[in-house]
Amino acid sequence: MLEKIENLSYQQKESLLDKFSPFITDARKKKILEVINLRTSALTVVLEDLYQPHNIGACLRSCELLGLTKVHIVENRNPYKDNAAVSLGSAKWLEIIKHKIAKPADYQLMFKKLIHDNYTIVTTNLNQPSVEIGKLDLRKKIAVCFGSEELGLSPHIKGDYNIKLPSFGFTQSYNVSVAVALTIFAWREAIKQQNITLNISKHEKIDLMLDWYMKIAPASEQLLNQFLTSI
Repeated sequence: MLEKIENLSYQQKESLLDKFSPFITDARKKKILEVINLRTSALTVVLEDLYQPHNIGACLRSCELLGLTKVHIVENRNPYKDNAAVSLGSAKWLEIIKHKIAKPADYQLMFKKLIHDNYTIVTTNLNQPSVEIGKLDLRKKIAVCFGSEELGLSPHIKGDYNIKLPSFGFTQSYNVSVAVALTIFAWREAIKQQNITLNISKHEKIDLMLDWYMKIAPASEQLLNQFLTSI
């Protein structure tokens, strides 16, 4: 339904929120407002070719719980498949952006879009020089890329920086879903320590609230069509 409202002005979107509002309970509205005020688009995650649905589900669950708005899914060899028993509906509250890869140029197209949205591309390669995420310029938007369970990131994923999580044992790496959660948490702790505020803008809040209202309200498509025919 989002494609139907993308050309609306923000004044019209606020009017549409008012139309959906009577169909959302006060308790749900309060919870939505609390969550939206903690959301951020300053960090996004790029998951390349994960093939185990439980890992994908765990990644999405961590991204949602840690307040991200968007997750990018790269589908090259492996199609996106969520494990609902693990993700527990978290995909409903995220914008899942899929990038289907048929040729190397498709990677460049994805990066072009991320860079256009002012993201710094960050990789997570184990065998490359790296820094901790807190050492980056956290005032800038960051897209952190994670590779598949066995192969890691493909050579087509190149970043401005490479990061690595601290480890204290013999094992070489964390499970990808654990790495995603620890990375986002480390980023949140770092911006907190540096007194950086990276909440979403007023317009982003309106878009997100409208998306969630339309997912919650009964007969939402009918309500939306009524609104669109009235303007």
